[in-house]
Amino acid sequence: MRTAILSAVCAAVLVALPPVAWAQVPGETTRSERQINELNRSMSRQQQNLQQNQQFQFEIDQLRQQQQRNQQFPPSIRSSPTCPPGSIGC
Repeated sequence: MRTAILSAVCAAVLVALPPVAWAQVPGETTRSERQINELNRSMSRQQQNLQQNQQFQFEIDQLRQQQQRNQQFPPSIRSSPTCPPGSIGC
């Protein structure tokens, strides 16, 4: 019985309060919203770091492949454009 009376009194007080008294002020964030925003920013930074690291690793791998190709198949030494093919000692 006491809990029913206490519940009714609490409900009456909440209904009697103006909405501004228990509503969130516009532009003000709650603690949980701030935590969520911070987590989102942190995850975004981690994603950016991951993308940068992947791009860096991709470029390093490309340079290694190019170096390996150049070691396996060195660029041919071309004669000067004024010497015809097959000429000796241009």
